[in-house]
Amino acid sequence: MQGTAHVAPGSGAPPPQPEPGAPSLDDRTRQWRERRAGELWAAGFIDRRERWDVTDDGHRVCWLRVRRWHRSRAESLMRGWDVRVSGCGELDDSAVVQCTACGCTHPVYHRCGMVRVCRSCARRAWGRARSRMLPALADAVRSGDWAPTWHCDDDACSCRAVPAVTREELRLLTLTVRHSGDLDADRQRLQRGWVRLRAWFAARGLRKPRMVRVVEVTPGRDDLGHVHAHVVALLPALCFHWLRREWASASEDEGAAFVDVQRPRTMSAEAAARYLATYATKGDDLPPELRAAWLCASYGKRAWTASRGLVEPAGRVPCPEPGCGELSLTRVPVAVVSADAPRGPPPVAWGVAVQPPAPHADDAADPDRWSAARMLSESWTK
Repeated sequence: MQGTAHVAPGSGAPPPQPEPGAPSLDDRTRQWRERRAGELWAAGFIDRRERWDVTDDGHRVCWLRVRRWHRSRAESLMRGWDVRVSGCGELDDSAVVQCTACGCTHPVYHRCGMVRVCRSCARRAWGRARSRMLPALADAVRSGDWAPTWHCDDDACSCRAVPAVTREELRLLTLTVRHSGDLDADRQRLQRGWVRLRAWFAARGLRKPRMVRVVEVTPGRDDLGHVHAHVVALLPALCFHWLRREWASASEDEGAAFVDVQRPRTMSAEAAARYLATYATKGDDLPPELRAAWLCASYGKRAWTASRGLVEPAGRVPCPEPGCGELSLTRVPVAVVSADAPRGPPPVAWGVAVQPPAPHADDAADPDRWSAARMLSESWTK
């Protein structure tokens, strides 16, 4: 891994095409999407007025927004992911992006946002992630100070040869757990171990660590999926064997017998940003079955996380018009900016027009089975 060049996803060979007649992404994830959409749809009906004061208009609007969020997510799942990917990059003829400062307009293209499947969105996400990580990691390197080396308690350990005080540098840690074949369970086990390892860092005096973490999956030797985490942290020199023992203790759960920590190595800010952005947007090179399982296991979870205050939040995009550069871009319907069209509310929805899915074949055999078509036909005001 030392000499691997980390490049943007999609810049190499094209992903393997599915065989004719092979199940699509929607077919492979149908059962999970139906179950998850049912949970989200039911959560939208939970009466939250007892917890929030509905006499205040602001709180009532917030309660309605939570309901609308759950139902829109459920509808999106039941429409399927194939239609989102197939419509990525198409021109949206119902809206444009307009700058309120200079008045210039720019076209809008539909984006699916599925970086694990769509190579175009993966390249865009790679660039955004790298541009956000690089200045944060560079500032961390510049602010690195001399700190005591983390020696273990074994006087015969080789770490005793390291000076007592070393400079804080960006160090790469690769944390692994034994893979069981269930990506969701492995990811949860990895997260629990990470929480315990953070507690160990806090006990060593590192209560506000500066680090970025990415969770990735690789096929492994059995093609069942190997979930692991890549962490770049600003740390002084530390005992590798001590860290390995602590991670083995932190990740011990449900009979996990094999854990590993790759030997930490230092990285520059540029190399670390490219490294993390690459692994945060990988996925199109996985086998179709494993890719579908990873999409389900990582649904609703962040592709990468950073310490609080380390990475600046994603800001607004400045206007690309020469001489402007103001942060005043907004999405408006075409009818509003057109001189011939009447002004008024948006006449056309901004999203991709997709018909509700037809009832599943199992609905007729089992009338009590949850139906996607029935879910989409429910009234929005209930």
